[in-house]
Amino acid sequence: LIKVFRRSSAILTPIEDGAKEGNAVRNVVKAYDVRKKRRRDVEEEYKRYFYKVEDSEYVNLVDIDLVRGEIDEEIYDALLGAKKGEQRSVILKDDAGEDITLMFDVKGIYDIDLPELTDELVRENSEYETIKDLEDDYLDMSKYTYDLYTDFAKRMKIKIEILKHFDVDISDRSIEFFLKRYKEDKKEEKSSDEELRDTFRKLLAHEAVYSYIAQENSIEPTEEDIERELISLAQEKGITLARAKLYYNAGTAPFSEVDKQVRDKKVEDFLMKECKINIVEKELEGEEEHEDAASTNSY
Repeated sequence: LIKVFRRSSAILTPIEDGAKEGNAVRNVVKAYDVRKKRRRDVEEEYKRYFYKVEDSEYVNLVDIDLVRGEIDEEIYDALLGAKKGEQRSVILKDDAGEDITLMFDVKGIYDIDLPELTDELVRENSEYETIKDLEDDYLDMSKYTYDLYTDFAKRMKIKIEILKHFDVDISDRSIEFFLKRYKEDKKEEKSSDEELRDTFRKLLAHEAVYSYIAQENSIEPTEEDIERELISLAQEKGITLARAKLYYNAGTAPFSEVDKQVRDKKVEDFLMKECKINIVEKELEGEEEHEDAASTNSY
């Protein structure tokens, strides 16, 4: 956030030299992949452009950006040394493993002069009055984000580890029933039957374990729990609470899953109180690791 404030008021000075670390490179960016087509029984290759930025984009060649994943290393390397008027390209992989070519038409190279962060700069670029106001709010937001992701990580660890502590026997007949229904709905599903069977076995085992824990500890959703979840889901879907309740009562997905979602969260809340859940984190700098053992009892 502080970096954004400084960059929003940065002074860019055009230079003629090739781009070096710390410079900004202004580009028009185009992306394409190479496809094949047949014409008069002759197979030809052609470029399929699917992304183009008419206005210029800036790429900041700052090493800390590279470390934090703001730009790809290949793009960073391709633009180092670039001069105004040149064209640079880099080949990346898409999610399917296919080659994507990015073309950079270099429109300018700039030195970046970041101003000192002052109260005046903060006032000009935000609703805050002082640097301290900004820092306090940033710390509060960081703590909220940290707590949110830590909670998510603990819930994921419960989901991953819970089956190790229960012996659950799921019949082949149950698995085949769900497999058949799933394949009828997802006719283009590429996963193998064995992969799907394994997935359904785990899903059914999780459901059995969560149901058992809820029953043994008298855990069940209250009307208030369900309404809170419906409010959250209604906001996510951009609909009114009244419509969300209508979908819930009609058993329409995903509203039909609200009872189960609330129960699962309450089961996980219960386990987080009763168990010690270690979340291993890596520091931003270095390889030092530590464990968050916020809960008190052993797992």
